Amino acid sequence: MSAPAPDERERKREAALQRLAASRLQLRQELIEEPVDDTGQPARKGFNIPRRLRALWRSLRRGVRGSPVAAVAMTALQEWWHGHPWRATSELVAGELHASLRPVVRRHPLAAVLVSGALGLAVMTSKPWRWPAVRRHVQPLPGRLVRWAFHQLGQAPGQALLSTLLVMMARQAPPPPPPPAPPEAPAESVEQGRS
Repeated sequence: MSAPAPDERERKREAALQRLAASRLQLRQELIEEPVDDTGQPARKGFNIPRRLRALWRSLRRGVRGSPVAAVAMTALQEWWHGHPWRATSELVAGELHASLRPVVRRHPLAAVLVSGALGLAVMTSKPWRWPAVRRHVQPLPGRLVRWAFHQLGQAPGQALLSTLLVMMARQAPPPPPPPAPPEAPAESVEQGRS
């Protein structure tokens, strides 16, 4: 038997990928309930992100619209989150927490403020950043961050950010000053030299 032609292999590969995507979509629809808003209607995409946070993100995007560096950084951040393996899980958990805690906080706003204040006070008095177990995990972070930054420079968004920064720095460099003009002799001294 001969091996299948490259076109046939590519067609089979595409068909397998389409079946896989359809299967994943069917699993998601079966396992994850479609969220509903307060009126009982299906919620918009991004249901798990509070309205204020979405508004803050939009205003931040509008504020950095003129800066190409910030635009590249924001796009890279969005792409990173879109491809993150924990995105679906964290969005699901955030949606469930938002749906279950929102009515309680609306019913008892003072209790919610007091509980959050007590939680903040407990964290501040226990100072977990000074615990040896936490220090062991935090100490190697600077080296990891440097390695991560160098790794990002090998990726397309990191390279785009770096090239944008270099172009902006080149544009911001002050133009060289014009060469000084030769001093002109006053007209009277020229006439006196002739006589």
